[in-house]
Amino acid sequence: MTVATAVLIDSLSFVMLGIFWVGHHVGFHYIRCTDRTLIWLNNFFLLFVGLLPLTTALLGRHDLEEVTLVVYGLNLLAVQLLVYTSFWYATVHRHLVDADMDERIIRSGKRRILLGPCFSAAAILLSFLDARLSLGVYVLFPIIFILPGRIDRFWPRQEMTQTEAAGPVRAE
Repeated sequence: MTVATAVLIDSLSFVMLGIFWVGHHVGFHYIRCTDRTLIWLNNFFLLFVGLLPLTTALLGRHDLEEVTLVVYGLNLLAVQLLVYTSFWYATVHRHLVDADMDERIIRSGKRRILLGPCFSAAAILLSFLDARLSLGVYVLFPIIFILPGRIDRFWPRQEMTQTEAAGPVRAE
């Protein structure tokens, strides 16, 4: 393995972790309360996130080998499906989100989340044909998810007033 390949694979996994963190944060922005099931879904999410360094190391040590590309992809697939399952669980019947949550947010979030498993499944399938194409799909994945999606349009932006930006007012 070349140094360039090692840097690419480590950078790729670091960016993947960042994407998962942002996605998790966006999803939980809409969740208003939790229950035991959601906590356990989150624990399994963390389990597979915790396995990412191991599958990254395997991919780095045996780059462009079919089995390591598949194992890495299955790890990503597990994380992505758990993100989807958590969002679905929280929004079904709107029992963990606001009852009046806009249906467009739910649909947009689900579609955006499901892109991840589609990319991972494609990369896994491509690993049987051409390892470089498979790795290319893994590299393309972060580019798509770093760009804001439709769900980001619903994210509330809080503008600071000039008084707040100036800092606290002192009583004289």
